[in-house]
Order: sequence, then C-alpha cells, then structure tokens
Amino acid sequence: MSGALRRRAAVGAISLILAVPLGLAAPSAAGAAEKPAAKTVAQLQQDYRNLNGLRLKNLDGSSGVYVIIDGKRFGVPDMVTYNNLWSNWNVIPVIDLYNIPYGGHLSHDAHLISSPSSDTVWLLSNGQKRGITGRAFAKYEFDGNKIQSVRDIVLGAIPQGPNLDL
Repeated sequence: MSGALRRRAAVGAISLILAVPLGLAAPSAAGAAEKPAAKTVAQLQQDYRNLNGLRLKNLDGSSGVYVIIDGKRFGVPDMVTYNNLWSNWNVIPVIDLYNIPYGGHLSHDAHLISSPSSDTVWLLSNGQKRGITGRAFAKYEFDGNKIQSVRDIVLGAIPQGPNLDL
C-alpha cells in the first residue's frame, strides 16, 4: 500500500471514529435502526485513548498540529517544539479535530530527556516529566536522536506526571 493510500485510509478511519459517536455516520445498518430516545452525558462521552500517539490537524487547515495524549488533544505550540520531538511530518488530517477533548498545549521547547543511570526516556513538558515505555515511544514516533541527557540530580528534581500510555 502506498504512503498516500495509507494516509487516505487513516484519514477515513479516524474521521469515521469521530463521526459515529456524534451521529454523523451510522456504525452499521442494524445500528442505524436502533436510536435511543435521548442521549445521556455518558453516551456522548467518547474514549479517544485509542488515538494516543497520533499527530493530527484539521483537514481544512484551520488548526495547528495536535498530539493525542491520554485521549485528549494537546497542541504543539511551534516548530521548535515539534522538531524537539519528531523528525518526520506524519500528521494525519481529520474532518473535525475539535471533537476530541482539549488537554492543553505542550510547553514551548518541550523535549525528550534521559539520564545516564537509567534507560527511561521522559517527555519534559509543562514543568513535569512523563515516562515513555518502548512501545509508547514507537507509537508516538518520537525521534531517539532528539533525546537530551541530563544529570541524575536534575532529573530527580523534576516533578513526575503520569506515564505516556498507548
């Protein structure tokens, strides 16, 4: 499958994931016949954690780039920050990015860090470090060449947030 075809398939799949819970598309012919009388708040809430690691932008170009972390979209504030974390532009355009809950923005100059005494790689953003497992590192497509080494005492002084999950 070519890169362009793969991107189109991903755009279609993500757009469908976003459209079904909003009632913009029916999940199946059988599901379309079963309409509840009224939707509750719980039914309107969608779990977007299956999109963790993806970098997205609106198809119409009306937004910047967002990365999905913990099922929420986090804005990438600028090119410096983007280039601190990734080496490629595997950003997927979607129909309506704003359906995904907003989690804030990565801090300007967020980056990847580690210390010589540990194999753990951390995402440093907004004054906290978040551990990244090997599987999460691969799914988020972080660039291993961008990891900055810090002394153990510096790493220990940074508050720890939740690890990045898949």
